[in-house]
Amino acid sequence: MKSLFENQLVEFENSASELKTEAYKDSLTNLPNRTRFVEEFEQEIGQPDKHNQFGVLLLLRATELQHINQSKGYQSGDKYVKGISDILVSVVGTYSNAKLYRLNGSDFGMILPNITAKEADTMAQNIHSRLNEYMRISELSAVGSMGIVTYGHGKPLGELLASADTAISLAQTKHVNAWHVHKDNNLGQTSATTFGNQNWRAVIDDVISNGNVTLLFQPIKAANRGTKAYSEVLSRFKSDDAQVLPTASFLAMAEKLNRVVEIDQLIVEKVLELIKTKSITDQFFGINVTPASVHNDQFMIWLERKLLKEASIATKLVFEVSEFGLQQNINSSRRFINMIHRAGARVTVEKFGVGITSFKFFQELKPDFIKLDGSYTRNIEDEKNNQYFIRMIVDLSHRIGVNVLAECVETQEEKHVLEKLFVDGCQGYYLGNTWTVIGHSALLLLLNNSKALTKSHPKHKPVVF
Repeated sequence: MKSLFENQLVEFENSASELKTEAYKDSLTNLPNRTRFVEEFEQEIGQPDKHNQFGVLLLLRATELQHINQSKGYQSGDKYVKGISDILVSVVGTYSNAKLYRLNGSDFGMILPNITAKEADTMAQNIHSRLNEYMRISELSAVGSMGIVTYGHGKPLGELLASADTAISLAQTKHVNAWHVHKDNNLGQTSATTFGNQNWRAVIDDVISNGNVTLLFQPIKAANRGTKAYSEVLSRFKSDDAQVLPTASFLAMAEKLNRVVEIDQLIVEKVLELIKTKSITDQFFGINVTPASVHNDQFMIWLERKLLKEASIATKLVFEVSEFGLQQNINSSRRFINMIHRAGARVTVEKFGVGITSFKFFQELKPDFIKLDGSYTRNIEDEKNNQYFIRMIVDLSHRIGVNVLAECVETQEEKHVLEKLFVDGCQGYYLGNTWTVIGHSALLLLLNNSKALTKSHPKHKPVVF
């Protein structure tokens, strides 16, 4: 009995150890995750009595992840993240006791004990060179930005992460795949944040004043001829030295610095100008609008005047607003949608299904489309619960005259299942894997025939004019 009990105890301990290992590991990269990062940092570095500990914390942000997921699909996004992981693993292996973690979807963290800021700068140069090579091979416009901060004397982890995040913001205003080393004796956290904000404000002002925006298009393929579909417009921003800025960071900083409304105005003007100068009034275009603009009275007045002035073009526009953004203020959302309809344009509620919204809400707002969040589309052929949910949404939406679109469609199986569920249109890498880039003096090529384009561009290279 004693022997049996001891054997069972060993099995339980081994099982618990295996479960703990799995809980602390990122499934894609097999790196330790954020939970493990926090635990090990607090145990080995963050204690007040660890005065002899010093070193460097490096954060790398995969700035292109969101764009790759949207334009090329989640499988390409996973490949991109794995590529960055491989680069960092090869670098961290050359430093004694260094550890690498995947903190979240786009952030990697690296702890390097007993090295100075000068040594970290040399290491960042090494990573920068490898990222540039990876960018060239993978045909990307950027890979990631790095923020580096020194630690010691039991400094709280929260302060270190905030400093590293500020350093990333500063790096993103420099050049592609850049890094910035934040030193305690150089700038305090408050002044560093201010400095970073000033840099970003200058970059945003330059984009607005010079109109440094490139438009990209991806089609939504209608499930049947009776359904109207459109091409979604996404924007890429460039600095004054023609460096592509990370879109997610740029928009986040524009919102933080209260400039996002002006960015939305710039994009609308660019789309209107493009349609007018290229005489492409036989196509429909979807423009993303941030919640801040939807709930801004001045933007609403400005947009209504623009649409009324360009009445023939307004009928070709669809304004996409997130479900969460509309929920923030029902009254202003209703006014915005009513104004859009008066001007002859249409509205899509995107990222649908993430929040909790009643259909009474949509009956009152009367959008023209809802676009299901991509999380419902992935592997839909194996997700029976998601199939039931989408079928219910389609039935209810059609009853109130709303068309249902699905995004992030990446495989033939997903498209087939969604069509069987009577979704009105699909968008994603499988249907339109080639983005069309429209420059200032470019000609327009819309992706009207995605299948033909796929055959003519088997390597899925972006078409640039």
